[in-house]
Amino acid sequence: MSENDQQYQHDMRVWENEVARRLQVFGIHTGAVIGFATLTINSIILANSAAAGAVLAFFATMWGEPEAAKTFGSVVRCITIFATGVFSAMLCGGFSYIAQYCYAITEDAYETVIPKRLSSCVAIITHVAAVIAAFAGILSFAVGAYYGIDALQASNAGLPK
Repeated sequence: MSENDQQYQHDMRVWENEVARRLQVFGIHTGAVIGFATLTINSIILANSAAAGAVLAFFATMWGEPEAAKTFGSVVRCITIFATGVFSAMLCGGFSYIAQYCYAITEDAYETVIPKRLSSCVAIITHVAAVIAAFAGILSFAVGAYYGIDALQASNAGLPK
């Protein structure tokens, strides 16, 4: 084997190792991003659901008292906003799934029924929709908490007005 062949073989091994390392790092990074997104979606669902449950528990303690009638509208508004936050998080999960599927199709080597350009556009659009839905879920929690405080103040539950 000539010296050029040996150098070529060495360079190929170095290149193969570098490609393998980059693929491994990319896989780890992608897994971390997906894990973080899943945690965020679950947190939005948990926060909005727990807040709606807390508002219901608060209202249940007042049931039958005169203050209950004053707070009913605020409680319903609050629960509706928290339910919207849960729904937004569910939409975020659906959009995220579609985006990841389309990204995988776009990057895959084999041909699919869906053209790669179309799957790339759908991936970007659903990715943006997922981010918007996540922000809507977080915003729903903040707005719902605001109206929850409004309901507490309307009930004269000891909070300053």
